[in-house]
Amino acid sequence: MRQSYFLIIIAVFALLFTGCNLVDDVKDKFNQRPEVEAVSEVLKTAIPLGYAANLAMEAIAGNVAPHVTIVTSVGQFPGNGLIRIDISSTYPLPIGSDTSGIIFVAGLWSSVEEAIFSIFFVDLDITHGTFTLSKISTFPVIRDTTSDSILAVYAYEDVNAGSDTAMVVELSDSAVQAELLRLKTAPPLDSAIALEQDAWIININNKGTVDNTFDDSYFISGAGQYVEASPTNASVIQLVMIGAGYTPAIPLNPYEGRAVLRDIDVSQGDFPELGTAVLTFHSKNDGKVDVFIATGVYTGRTGSSLALNLDE
Repeated sequence: MRQSYFLIIIAVFALLFTGCNLVDDVKDKFNQRPEVEAVSEVLKTAIPLGYAANLAMEAIAGNVAPHVTIVTSVGQFPGNGLIRIDISSTYPLPIGSDTSGIIFVAGLWSSVEEAIFSIFFVDLDITHGTFTLSKISTFPVIRDTTSDSILAVYAYEDVNAGSDTAMVVELSDSAVQAELLRLKTAPPLDSAIALEQDAWIININNKGTVDNTFDDSYFISGAGQYVEASPTNASVIQLVMIGAGYTPAIPLNPYEGRAVLRDIDVSQGDFPELGTAVLTFHSKNDGKVDVFIATGVYTGRTGSSLALNLDE
């Protein structure tokens, strides 16, 4: 009898111990951190791209900033041009910590208000985690004369593209039209619809002061999908951003807008992990983004704030 009681006590303790571990495992499973690095990567790509595109468009229009040099001018339209932008402590990049280096913008201008660009970042450390921005292949740019702002559209596939990127943009007529057609991409209003596209739309307004980039504003909208795979693991991160507003006056985070982050993670021999996080940006210059609400493996992060590390 005494032995039976002893066995029952052992069984109860074993159940309690296993139960505690199970509860902890469940808590950990649903308290995973959303991969906001995808948000940071988009911002650290889109903002330097918009910055360079704006200065190049202004230069060919006759408004040459002090740190901008027209290496090759556009003699007639359509025509090729090459713009050099020097980064320094006086004229730094609008995002990150880089204070030296060069940006080259090679462009095919169809008119003073419309062009197709390739951009090269030389001796600049535009990085986030394992991501390093080195170049962006052909993407279209247009001046919106109604708001006097610049509109650029690029896709994830344009970033750090292969050897087809050259210092002179040479495209067939059909390729030019295909590039310019991307300018008609509509900004996303619904996250579910946006995931069907892979395009990032940047609107840049320099407020009429090409020599003062600190008062510029950038608005980024769009969607992209990022896939990481190994022999035992596959992860798909889907990101939608709607009206993310950024200015160098508030350098550590976008000051308005929202984003939706979705993660599908499949590991060999394990159940798929699904998570969705609705993110909101705020005007506090604290370098963070707020998790408004989260589901799936992100559930426990609802109400938290996560670091974007844009100043690295």
